[in-house]
Amino acid sequence: MKTHTLYFLVFNLFIMGKATAQGFVEKDVIGNWIVTEVTSTKANNETQLKVVAGFKNSTFIFNADHSFVLQTQDKSIYMTMLTRQLVKAQWQFTDATDEIMVGSPQNHYSILKIQLEHKGDTTLFNLEDSGIRLVVQKK
Repeated sequence: MKTHTLYFLVFNLFIMGKATAQGFVEKDVIGNWIVTEVTSTKANNETQLKVVAGFKNSTFIFNADHSFVLQTQDKSIYMTMLTRQLVKAQWQFTDATDEIMVGSPQNHYSILKIQLEHKGDTTLFNLEDSGIRLVVQKK
């Protein structure tokens, strides 16, 4: 009987460790995230390079009421179009996958999909399918 109890305890500790190892919960997302570095694995033409440059020094704002704002100093047509699409945007967080979906219920939160990642003390926003990786710091 003691062996079964010990196995049960070890199993629960293992599961709890896995659950907390995910790294992010919704309350961690709330706040202002400043982009400190931008890299891209897919930027191989002028348009893509301008989009990558547009994220430099931008701020992602995830409000507690689930509203979302992208602030950027870049006035290129690409960033202007993106910020217009994001007017009145909302965000949702899926803790099982550490993903943030930005948009509206009408477009199924499909404007922007961000995969959160920890690399040591660094937090990364990986923008799905774009090859753009943002090093961010919470303000």
